[in-house]
Amino acid sequence: MEQRILEQFLRVRRDGAVTAWASLRWRGAAWFDGSAGAGTLLPVPMLRNSGARALEDGRATISRAQLAPHEREFVHGVWCTSALRATFDEVARRGRLRPAVAAICMALAAGVTALDAVRRYAATRPAWEGIPLYRETVALSNECFRSGPEVFLHLRWRLDAGFPEPLVNPPVFDSTAG
Repeated sequence: MEQRILEQFLRVRRDGAVTAWASLRWRGAAWFDGSAGAGTLLPVPMLRNSGARALEDGRATISRAQLAPHEREFVHGVWCTSALRATFDEVARRGRLRPAVAAICMALAAGVTALDAVRRYAATRPAWEGIPLYRETVALSNECFRSGPEVFLHLRWRLDAGFPEPLVNPPVFDSTAG
């Protein structure tokens, strides 16, 4: 996976950055494996400030969406969007509530960002495309999940069954241990 990211990054290295799942994966977030299931690989998402062109081979997508200098970081030899921007872009890429909640929760589980920072980031993007979904997603996110399936079960519990917020991976202590 990392090899794919590096190869595609070389197409935009001077003024671009990898973003969304690729930036999160490059930072060590293991749940972002660049697959769409059933062996289908996702193109590596990238942003480029100038000269963006369509890539006909399907290995990458390049967007000319705004990329502020403070949202571009050099991580282990690759220009990446900041973890917050990458999380925002991944939510927008997924485009639906439940997969988007899973994206935020898995970024939180990997420790690449924090829930308070994700909440603050939403306030800095009042008119961006995708911000309504992002805000809704942030409201349902939790730092305690450890896997994507846990997130989907949690959302079924809350949204489909209408049950109250359950505890998520609470610490359990044995009173006999000593």
